[in-house]
Amino acid sequence: MLDIMPSLGLIGHQWRKHGSCSGLSQEDYFALTRAAFDRVALPDPAPLAPVVDPVRLATLVRSANEGLEEGQMAVTCDATYLREIRICITGNLDFRACPEVAARACGLEQARMPSP
Repeated sequence: MLDIMPSLGLIGHQWRKHGSCSGLSQEDYFALTRAAFDRVALPDPAPLAPVVDPVRLATLVRSANEGLEEGQMAVTCDATYLREIRICITGNLDFRACPEVAARACGLEQARMPSP
């Protein structure tokens, strides 16, 4: 999982917070996590770095994923940095509406890309 999650701590956190109550075994939970990751096409971040327009990034992500609509995702940030691209999907890996996530989209005109 380290190729899609940056640390063992995050992997453990995801299992404890989300996987352990999913009804799936740890192996099945992480297999579904990988399938969800593989389901989403992400644009090449190189042309966007080091400063990103979060609205442009969201548009690029939607363009790269047929059927992904505005209310089904959010690019999030803190006061300075881009933090996450959150995309809502069902257990069958279909995109779904998630107004609670979409409402937390980054409000900055520009956010810095975090260091890898």
